[in-house]
Amino acid sequence: MKNNGKSASQAFTLLELLVVLAILAVLASLLPPALAQSKQKSARLTCANNLKQVGTAFRVWAGNHQDRYPMQVGSVLGGPFNQTQIIGPAGAIFTYQIFQVMSNELNSTRTVVCPADDRLIGYSFRNGDAVANPLIAYANANLSYFVGRDANETNPQMFLAGDRNLGQGGVPNTTPTTALVNQTVGLGTNTLTMNQRNVGWTDRLHTKAGNVGLADGSVEQFTNSRFRESAGQTGDRGSGQPSQVVISPGGNVLLVP
Repeated sequence: MKNNGKSASQAFTLLELLVVLAILAVLASLLPPALAQSKQKSARLTCANNLKQVGTAFRVWAGNHQDRYPMQVGSVLGGPFNQTQIIGPAGAIFTYQIFQVMSNELNSTRTVVCPADDRLIGYSFRNGDAVANPLIAYANANLSYFVGRDANETNPQMFLAGDRNLGQGGVPNTTPTTALVNQTVGLGTNTLTMNQRNVGWTDRLHTKAGNVGLADGSVEQFTNSRFRESAGQTGDRGSGQPSQVVISPGGNVLLVP
C-alpha cells in the first residue's frame, strides 16, 4: 500500500513538471516578439524626442537669422556652404550641411540619428580632413532625417524634418517600391497629386510609418495614408512642381538624405 501511494505521488509530480515545462515553452515563444515590440516602441519614442530637439534647434537658429531657417540663408550670412545648390533640384546631397550650421543648437550628432537606423553617429559636425581621415568627415551617412526645404513658421503644418525611410513608386496609395536616398522630392502643393500618392514610408525604420516634425514644433507619427493626407494640407504656397521639376520655392519639397 505504501509503495503504491509513493508511485502515484511521483507520477503526479511528473505530470505537474510537464505542465510547467509546457507553460514555460509557450512563454518563451511569446517573449521575443514582445521584446521586439518594446524595442521598436522605445526607438520610435527616442526618434520623436530627437525631432523635437531638431525643431527647437531650427527655431533658435532662425531667431538669430531674421526668422529664416538655414535652407533660406546664404553661406555668406551663416547658412550652409552649398545653400545655392540646396534650393536646387539636387539639393538633397547637401542635407547634412543644414545640420552642420546648427551644430551649436543641436549640441550632439547623436540627436540627428534615429536609434532604429543603421546610419553611423557622426564623430562631430565638422567635416574634418576628409582626405586623410574620411571616417570623421560629417555627411548624409550620419543623418537619419529629411528636411522640408521650404518650411517656414508662417505655415505651421509644413514638414520641417522627419524620418528618412521614404520611398516612391509602385501602385498609388500602397507601400513604395523604391527607397529615396540622397534625393529631392516634391510632394505637390495642397493637392493629392499622383506624384504625392506614390511617396510614403518603407520598412527601413518604423515599419511603414515615420515621425515628422512640423514647423510649429510638434512631432507626429504618420502612417502612409496620414502622411499623404497631411502633405496635401500644409498650407504651402509653392509652385507645386513634382519631383522631376523642382524649383524654389517649390511644392512641399523634401531633401531626403
